[in-house]
Amino acid sequence: MDSGSNAYETTIQRHSGRNQPHSITLEFPKQVAVQKIIIYLDHKKDDSYTPEIIGIRAGTSLRDLQDVRQVNFEKPIGWVPFDVTNDLNEDGIGTKPLYAYVVQLVIVANYMNGKDTHIRGLKVVGPLE
Repeated sequence: MDSGSNAYETTIQRHSGRNQPHSITLEFPKQVAVQKIIIYLDHKKDDSYTPEIIGIRAGTSLRDLQDVRQVNFEKPIGWVPFDVTNDLNEDGIGTKPLYAYVVQLVIVANYMNGKDTHIRGLKVVGPLE
């Protein structure tokens, strides 16, 4: 991440092979404001490995994670952005950012009840200021 950017980006692919539910846990050294998460999914290539429902949890540590939001996908292909919260900000147009030290994406369900998960890319974006 460059110093002028508001995005954290990972270039690794996540392939699961352990017990379900699968998850990706992001731990930050200080509290960060997270506005959106953008994930790269490819239903055409990954079929039953593609997440259908992802839950978002957040907190100050792994011990106090709270459910924040659940996101459903319709056979996604490419980068799929979504707001981390559903809470509207003061102007009623956009959503409020989430402030947390830990953000966890939990794969609640895959297409066709797939057992493993493929997430091909992940970006975490802070609010535009």
